[in-house]
Amino acid sequence: MQNTSIDSRTFRDVLGHSPTSVAAVTALDASGAPIGMIVGTFTSVSLDPPLVGFLPDKSSTTFPRIRESRSFCVNILAAGQESVCRALSAKSDDRFAEVSWRPAPSGAPIIDDVVAWIDCVPESSVEAGDHYFFTGRVIDMAVERPTFPLVFFQGGFGAFVSRSTVIETREGLADQIRLADLAREEVESLARSASSECRLIATADERQVVIASADGANRAPSSLVGVSMPMVPPFGQLFMAWESPDSIERWLNSAPTPMDAERRTTLIEELSAIRRDGLMLRFTDEFASETSAALTAVATHGQTPRLEREFASIGAKIDRLRIGMDHLTDDAAAEETRFMFAPIFDPSGRPVAGLMLVNLPARRNLAFVREATTRLLESAARISRRLADSVPNRS
Repeated sequence: MQNTSIDSRTFRDVLGHSPTSVAAVTALDASGAPIGMIVGTFTSVSLDPPLVGFLPDKSSTTFPRIRESRSFCVNILAAGQESVCRALSAKSDDRFAEVSWRPAPSGAPIIDDVVAWIDCVPESSVEAGDHYFFTGRVIDMAVERPTFPLVFFQGGFGAFVSRSTVIETREGLADQIRLADLAREEVESLARSASSECRLIATADERQVVIASADGANRAPSSLVGVSMPMVPPFGQLFMAWESPDSIERWLNSAPTPMDAERRTTLIEELSAIRRDGLMLRFTDEFASETSAALTAVATHGQTPRLEREFASIGAKIDRLRIGMDHLTDDAAAEETRFMFAPIFDPSGRPVAGLMLVNLPARRNLAFVREATTRLLESAARISRRLADSVPNRS
């Protein structure tokens, strides 16, 4: 039998390579004052009954007070809450001096802006070496802010950063999800090469849906995955550029407010420019921030009727967007490039999706944008071929 003597430093170093979430366990003491401690050992224990647990050190002076409380709340800290972590780890009589909170249903503190909270009543406490294993029965819980959590890894704090996300399984989107699987490697590669965010956007029932996203600039990928947008003018131009005149006419007629002849002509000219260039290149416009805010609102609150109307309202206000490679003339124009969007075609030659490069590097010149558009077109073409190769031969 091998020697099982493990020194504490080796134990910490090896297990430090396994990242752990950072949670704040809070309660009210006998006087009604908030108390709290930070744990990196929070875990789910049981579904039926719903139990969670954590392992406090036996030397902790806060844990005995939490154990004697009527209830406690586990707060999953967000990536930006390292200051909260440090406040509740400090040797201070008033750890909550700079920490804002509200009571959970049980009365235990819910810390503001956490990822999620789990309200519990004590269940059991057993010794586990130099720690206790303390469990609680869950009586209420909720996701407060669906963002990335704070993690502890190799002796330091950080954030979990996924380089790409793909839409989850969803009824009615089987083909789009299959496309996301086919394109994922290409999406990630393009994002890295352009140091930008790459989004894969597909059509679905006269809407456009973000089905995958990757970021090549060490940021979290877009939270817009799963968000769908109505294809009402001017939104949906990339997909309409290759449609028949009858389809384009129906699209124009779907505008929430009537268009005059000049606006219709402008939109048709822009569709022609997209088809001529083989991609859509858009430059900064005065409504970019409104569109971005509307998309973020949809990602946060869901596809509500009010936000649908907001999209339509933004589209109605846009007179003419600067679209087309003919505007890309110098470094100044390159700096104003907002995004580039290239079509992905199905075997019949119909655009069913598009690759978009957005959140471009702040310092970009003409050479960068031209090289990025070339790579974008090449990636979209490869995905189109892969899509064609994946279709069974029915002959």
